[in-house]
Amino acid sequence: MTERKDEVWKSSALVETYLHDVRGAIPLANEQIDVMMRLIAAREEGVESFLDLGCGDGILAAAILDT
Repeated sequence: MTERKDEVWKSSALVETYLHDVRGAIPLANEQIDVMMRLIAAREEGVESFLDLGCGDGILAAAILDT
């Protein structure tokens, strides 16, 4: 059975390619996360909840949760 083109995003091969190849090609990716963490740290109130929509593989949510 062939994979439907509108469901290609479900492919584990595509996920692996994104996680290992594409993320590393994003310019200043680590710096972007660092800036976000500094903005959150500068708040007077802690973050009790947040919504991570369409941010990729969850790396930003993981960074926020780790902090």
